[in-house]
Amino acid sequence: MSIRSDIETAIRSWRVTKEQRLELDRESAKIKKGETELKQSIMDALLDNEIEGIVCDGRVTDLMPRDVAKCVDVALFSKFVYDNEALHLLSFNLSQTAIREMEAAGIIIPGIEHITVFELGDRKSK
Repeated sequence: MSIRSDIETAIRSWRVTKEQRLELDRESAKIKKGETELKQSIMDALLDNEIEGIVCDGRVTDLMPRDVAKCVDVALFSKFVYDNEALHLLSFNLSQTAIREMEAAGIIIPGIEHITVFELGDRKSK
């Protein structure tokens, strides 16, 4: 058996597995959407009626509040991060779209570099 044949066999298996996963992802997304809508309607009903929770079928379903930080003044927060070298307060994901737009406008962005990453593509041949 040749290397090419082995790779073609792996490609066929990958395609089948990928299609199975995509179908499950589509089904899962539908279920998740319904779950999210139901969850939100329950939360809205509890909040609107000032009910903390309900015992249903021997289980407690209740609102669980948690305190989260929200940035309300970007300039002030950014200055604090800069002045205190507090980058650990940020979750760092670069916006590839914003970078492309700025670079297309001729703006050089310091502190980044472009690298090549690979994803496996699958399309009809010409």
